[in-house]
Amino acid sequence: MDKRKEQQAKALEKAQKAEERQKQIEAATAEKERRAEERKAQEQAAMPKKDQSHKPVKKFTKK
Repeated sequence: MDKRKEQQAKALEKAQKAEERQKQIEAATAEKERRAEERKAQEQAAMPKKDQSHKPVKKFTKK
């Protein structure tokens, strides 16, 4: 019985460690995505916006 209890305890501990690793991976992935979004937003903010107010208007002529 002792061996069986030890095996169950080890299996439970192993499952808990695997679950913890999975949580860490998910947290790291979420953090990485958040940083990528922030970087993308900063890059877009740093880019000069095109001023389209002076864009020439194409005039249609009747043929």
